[in-house]
Amino acid sequence: MRDILRANALAPGPITFGPSGLTVIYGGNAAGKSGVARILKKACHAQEPGARILPNVFEPDPGQPASATIDFLVDGEAKSHRWIDGQAKSQFLRAVNVFDSRCAAVRIEKASIVAYTPRILQLFRELALVVDRVAEGLKEEKAALGNQPASLASLNLDNTTEAGQFVANLSAKSSVDELETTCRFDNHDRERILSLNRALADDPEKRAFSEEARARRMQRLDEAVKSTVGLLDDIGSSNVQNALDTRNSAREAAEVARKAFEGNSDLAGVGSKAWRSLWESARKFSEMHAYANEPFPVTRSGAVCVLCQQKLSPEAGSRLVSFESFVKAEVQREADDAELELATAIEAVQLVQLPKSVTAEVREAGILGSPEGEAVRRFLIIAKMRRRYLLALTRKQKALHCPDLPSIPNLAAVRDGSGKKRSV
Repeated sequence: MRDILRANALAPGPITFGPSGLTVIYGGNAAGKSGVARILKKACHAQEPGARILPNVFEPDPGQPASATIDFLVDGEAKSHRWIDGQAKSQFLRAVNVFDSRCAAVRIEKASIVAYTPRILQLFRELALVVDRVAEGLKEEKAALGNQPASLASLNLDNTTEAGQFVANLSAKSSVDELETTCRFDNHDRERILSLNRALADDPEKRAFSEEARARRMQRLDEAVKSTVGLLDDIGSSNVQNALDTRNSAREAAEVARKAFEGNSDLAGVGSKAWRSLWESARKFSEMHAYANEPFPVTRSGAVCVLCQQKLSPEAGSRLVSFESFVKAEVQREADDAELELATAIEAVQLVQLPKSVTAEVREAGILGSPEGEAVRRFLIIAKMRRRYLLALTRKQKALHCPDLPSIPNLAAVRDGSGKKRSV
């Protein structure tokens, strides 16, 4: 170990280790024994390599890492490695294990993974090292050869081409003027080479796949735009608002009728939704089981109430008939129809297929930034705003105003490739 720099207060060295046996480094306090160990742990392999090696505390901090040159033998071949703290280690020195009390503490006090590689598998690791060494040798041999002059034979020209015939017919009798004319290389030739290189670099299959993907995205955008027709445009919005107004009016009328009907009963809640559910269950039980061949409610003499299982008195029978009349009343039927119509309109609005990220979808279609792309992006963003507005109305949430929807963009020209595109 030599040329030691900025490693504690160590001298530049050298420090020599015996090729075999035991080498002992000894000395008093602050002699540098631990500093040598720190360099070995950082340059070789240690389970606890320690923190950055500090410079001499009695001198100004140079601001550069510690370093040293380590000479060693690999299969009898002398090698040298310039070690710099914090940088890559030598692949050969990584195979040297350094062990001290701190490494022992890691083994005892901390959890560690023990990896065992059978000897037969170590062959592959050693083979990889050999391959790396062979690669380095080949690189050195190639560098030693230098730049070799080009050979016409190495061009492998086809004799059926003009260039191939020219090279094949070269001889000592070739005309100098003809050679100069044929070998002239001007700007036209440069442009021709650039054009050919672009054509060769163009992958038709990849381009076709890209165009197909773009066409699919354009189709999705077109479908998203068309899905708003009749649902999120002015006609669709009016239909939802009219259905909401009709539902509210019918519900108010049905509530007035229910309260009037409830006033003639000894129980609260008669005519409510829960009560109607009970009544429909009673109807189903009567028509399917108790009185399958008789219209509901059955109030003839000797009939039994399907709810309380008691024989019906004339008064109870009249009450059942009045219940059925209330359920079949026109005002209640209109309320039910209005609820169904509004639910259908809301479901249709919810099912409109709009992209989660309009900008991303337009970008993937390759038209972001173009006039067509901006028109589509603006249309779909406002369509999403209008859908949120309509759904907020039906949920009795605060809705500021219904945004004006722009005119439907025409994507036909873009799909046909006649529209101007500019990807961003």
